[in-house]
Amino acid sequence: MDETQLGVLGVSQATQTVHVVEVGGRTTPLPSVADTVRIASGRGVRDLYLATEDGGLYGRSGNGWAPVISGVRFPTFPG
Repeated sequence: MDETQLGVLGVSQATQTVHVVEVGGRTTPLPSVADTVRIASGRGVRDLYLATEDGGLYGRSGNGWAPVISGVRFPTFPG
C-alpha cells in the first residue's frame, strides 16, 4: 500500500479478512467482506479495494466497505 504498510488477505479468528501489516510492526485486521478473493491497493489504506468471488468490487467507506461496481475479476493499479 505504501513504503511501510502491506495489505494482506488472510484469516483472523477463523474469518477471512484483509490485514494491514506494518513492516517491522503490528498487524491490524480490517472488517471482512464475504467471499473476498483478491485485493488491490493504490496509495494507503483509503485506496484499498476488495474483489469478491462473484465479481463485486468494494472500496473503503468510513470504518467498513461499500460496493463500487460489479463484474470485476482482477482489480489492479498501475505501478
